[in-house]
Amino acid sequence: MYFLSFALSIVLVLMSIQLVLGVALPDGLSVEASHLGMEGYAVKPMTFKGTIGGIAVEAEGSIEEIIANMEINYPGLTANLTAEATEHDLSLHTRDKKIGIICCPIPGMPADWTTAIQKYIEDGIKYLNNVKGYCGADPSTCSRVSCSYGASIWLCNFRDNHISATCSWIATFAQDLINKCAVWVQGANGKGVCGVEFDDENFRVIVRRDDSNGC
Repeated sequence: MYFLSFALSIVLVLMSIQLVLGVALPDGLSVEASHLGMEGYAVKPMTFKGTIGGIAVEAEGSIEEIIANMEINYPGLTANLTAEATEHDLSLHTRDKKIGIICCPIPGMPADWTTAIQKYIEDGIKYLNNVKGYCGADPSTCSRVSCSYGASIWLCNFRDNHISATCSWIATFAQDLINKCAVWVQGANGKGVCGVEFDDENFRVIVRRDDSNGC
């Protein structure tokens, strides 16, 4: 009886997630695999290669960390990167397909997966849209793409080779998560967001709160 009850509860969770997504879960993606903890994955700095404010850059770290280091030699750079971008470069990703969003809370997810303040995620999106380059993650690695005031955007790579995507493309995932997962946060005077979006190129983008160093 206990086993039947447990099995039924799993089926109901799967059905509820599919209803939220509006699509079937990807083949091989179970609820357990979607718990979004980064156990088993190395956490390494994001790689960036491109131009920022017209300056050629190849560096590691979140986009805020990279820009902060550049600000030392190029004062005023940050102010030019917080305006709304006029265009997004998505040309490399015409074959990619976003295959589903899961919003927090998710059964079994780590305790530190809580909502990030939406306005700070939006600041990260602006940075990603205003740099011209590629955000990357090593094989079986999660890399923090953006983080400020405890609001983080992560790129997790399930592949066995390095993955690199235009930073503006990564930003569209974060915006999707805002559009689908944002909720009012009591005491924060605004909305918060926490969730993950999957891509058929075998990577995912996560938005959540992050109180670790560098954020």
